[in-house]
Amino acid sequence: MTHTHPYDPPITLEPVSRESSNSTRYPGFGLAGLTGIAILADVPFGFFTIVDAVRVALDGSVLLGTVVAAGTLLFIFAHLTVLAGSVKMIYGVPNRLSWLAAGISCFPILSPGILLGIPLGVWSLVALRRAKSDFMNTKVALDGE
Repeated sequence: MTHTHPYDPPITLEPVSRESSNSTRYPGFGLAGLTGIAILADVPFGFFTIVDAVRVALDGSVLLGTVVAAGTLLFIFAHLTVLAGSVKMIYGVPNRLSWLAAGISCFPILSPGILLGIPLGVWSLVALRRAKSDFMNTKVALDGE
């Protein structure tokens, strides 16, 4: 804990500016919209891929069926994670989930919309970094000192 000199003026709390709290909103909207479309495409294709993987596993190639089903579930889980993180970005809450969502969006295979999600992922990372630096530059009030 840091103690200030008793003759120093007290440190006041400065609110985060409106621009910095909205800096993650637009990348969040972009990621949420693109991920919503990707999830709508994932539902039928993912279902049929998992059904085919189970069919292949039952025909005797258990390893191939398991790998295909696990890959499909990973793909769907990545899109759900990006959607949840982008919703957090829309509300201006830059937490670990929003950082994870932006990071997943930068990978070409897991990114929503394959290549379309990469620029949105980079934009989200830059906006989250800006929001984090604005948060870290605010001064915290020390009560009772």
